[in-house]
Amino acid sequence: MALKNILTKKNILRILLIIENLFIISLLLYIVIKNLENFKENFVFYFYTFDIFINENFSFLILALISVFLVINTHIILWKEIFQLNKIKLTYFQSLSLFSFIHFKRLFSPLGPISPILNINNDLKFSTIIYSIYIYFITLGSIIFFLLMILILYPIIIIAVLGLIILGYFIIKNNLLKFLNISINKVVFSKLTISSFLNEFFSFLAYYFSLKLFTFQFNFFEALIIYFIWMLISSFFPFLYGSGTSELVVIILIHNLGYDSALFGLAIVFYRLIISYLPLLGLIFYKISYPQFKVDK
Repeated sequence: MALKNILTKKNILRILLIIENLFIISLLLYIVIKNLENFKENFVFYFYTFDIFINENFSFLILALISVFLVINTHIILWKEIFQLNKIKLTYFQSLSLFSFIHFKRLFSPLGPISPILNINNDLKFSTIIYSIYIYFITLGSIIFFLLMILILYPIIIIAVLGLIILGYFIIKNNLLKFLNISINKVVFSKLTISSFLNEFFSFLAYYFSLKLFTFQFNFFEALIIYFIWMLISSFFPFLYGSGTSELVVIILIHNLGYDSALFGLAIVFYRLIISYLPLLGLIFYKISYPQFKVDK
């Protein structure tokens, strides 16, 4: 009977997705160890000298942790404002609890990006609207961040970059928000957009300071491209935010660019720990402050 309960269609799908993820990680790990000369030995060496990096670059550790704290707080602002649009007021700790719970479900559910819709509220329509608005602004903030980074590196393309930002803004705003039947005034829209942009900016800073913590010498543009690839894989991979898979892919890329892949590997694993797993500490507020809101039909 217990086996029958485990082998439901839903659980079979989850098990298959987990096996698929583990297979991909194992394959990539084999490629790294097999083809990257001395990667395993160097990574172990750097790992055992972790305390030296901390002692010599303690300020970068603090800056990386502060950046993660700011990432969490921009998420909290987004959740508070989005629920406010739906006439539901959340306290700071309720928003923190909600963010941590949704983050936990997104992290450990094989359903990946779909899982938050199933866990925000029992009302599926309400959850879909809330999460669609959230994804819209997170995506918009990321697009603006990367376009501005390109603009800083290549100011000659300013017209093209600004044109893409304006075009994307009107296309998405006029279609998605109308489809969801949501009205957002300019002040709230600006606040949500700025918060989303800062969310990506602080996330990049945490990545940047993680590299600096381990004295990784890099070209800024290449570091930005690697971050972009890592972020894409982490965002769309269905299990554990792509933990393992995204790290191994960018380690291979870094090796091909001629950098110390083992040192970068330690830095990107550290970044993964603080950006994906450290926020789970917010779950300590779950039982005492998770918002039990009612949805107006």
